[in-house]
Amino acid sequence: MSTAAAGIFNKLNRVRALVLGSNDGIVSTAGLVIGVTQANHSVMAALLAGLFTVLAGALSMAGGEYSSVSSQRDMQKALAQQVKAELVTEQEVILQRLRVKLQSYGFEVLEAINLSRRLIENENINVILYLLYGITYKRYTSPLQAAVTDGLAFTLGASLPLSCIVWLPEPYKIGGTMIGVVLALLITGYVGARLGHANAKVGMLRNAVVGLLTMGISYFIGSLWQ
Repeated sequence: MSTAAAGIFNKLNRVRALVLGSNDGIVSTAGLVIGVTQANHSVMAALLAGLFTVLAGALSMAGGEYSSVSSQRDMQKALAQQVKAELVTEQEVILQRLRVKLQSYGFEVLEAINLSRRLIENENINVILYLLYGITYKRYTSPLQAAVTDGLAFTLGASLPLSCIVWLPEPYKIGGTMIGVVLALLITGYVGARLGHANAKVGMLRNAVVGLLTMGISYFIGSLWQ
């Protein structure tokens, strides 16, 4: 994978993480503030509950992402060290694996063997790792970057329903928040689907339905506490 391609891939991953994190923040916070507001009609209670939800949710997502990406990076480093060692002790094994992989890409047997030998002789770890495992040597995902991205994304998404429930006029707090949330979820559903090369209409509809169900159930439960 070229430097430019790796850069584009990493940027797309960061955008996808932002969209998914924002989506989680929108849905979870919207459900909470609507339920609390419907239960006691207190803006202060909804604000405090929302703020604690944002804090807990952002830290939880950041911590989970940090652990997950750290494990992934450790695995990638281990694979890189394994391949480097095998290039010294088990060249024939690497040669055969590269040959098979290159043949799967359409190379003739002789071409695949010759190219594999050149890669091994030149110790081209970067290409070998990419062919065998789909990773790029010394281009590991940053756990800290992933954690910060997820935490900020959740906070950004959560700020929408929280702002709506606090600042909208009293008669329109819940209804306006629901409308704002659905519109935001349609956008994140569209962007997420486009990034994943999926059907945009399906992604938008799925997001909207999940959001409406979450807010509807929270509203119903809040009504029971009145």
